[in-house]
Amino acid sequence: MEFVSEEAAARAEPTDDELVAYMKAHPDVFAVDPRVSFRQVSLDPRKRGDALPADAKRLAEHLNAPGRAPDSGKIGDALEHIARSTGRTKSEIAREALRRQVAVARFRELRRKTLPFAEAQGLVLDEDVFRTIS
Repeated sequence: MEFVSEEAAARAEPTDDELVAYMKAHPDVFAVDPRVSFRQVSLDPRKRGDALPADAKRLAEHLNAPGRAPDSGKIGDALEHIARSTGRTKSEIAREALRRQVAVARFRELRRKTLPFAEAQGLVLDEDVFRTIS
């Protein structure tokens, strides 16, 4: 059995034209601030020894190759660099990353389970939630 408020049940789905008109009338609601990100790739001199200059040159060529979007997380000695720069062990960093990943997975599962109930109450957007609890 599914409970739906009369108001939510009476709402008709908006048409594509209505959605486009709303988006054009309220562009600030849909604006996204520009974001910039970067990644640092580090090479451990202790690990690479005399090969460091050649490895650095090869890595720079790879990263600067046209039409490529390499995953810098798979290049270089990133975990080693993080451990050294934070004074933590690689195991501590890995445990923390795993704890965070588990928390994200739990959140997504909870969201998946509760979303149908929220939608049935007409809570689709953040604004709907804020309006309800304010």
